[in-house]
Amino acid sequence: MPIYEYRCQNCSQVFEKITWNSKNELIKCPYCNGAKVHRLLSTFSKAGSQTGDGISMPSTCGPSSSGFS
Repeated sequence: MPIYEYRCQNCSQVFEKITWNSKNELIKCPYCNGAKVHRLLSTFSKAGSQTGDGISMPSTCGPSSSGFS
């Protein structure tokens, strides 16, 4: 079951909806009950890829610091 983000064209609220079949299912805004909604492009993240979390992953590219070439 995918989770989609929608923006209501009536009240401009953004909301998420778990859908069984997004092509045939009527999606209504939970704020104003409007049926004119637009599905948004969702972003995704990769676990452990946050910047500024203090974790530094070793790089496999570039010169080695172990003394071996």
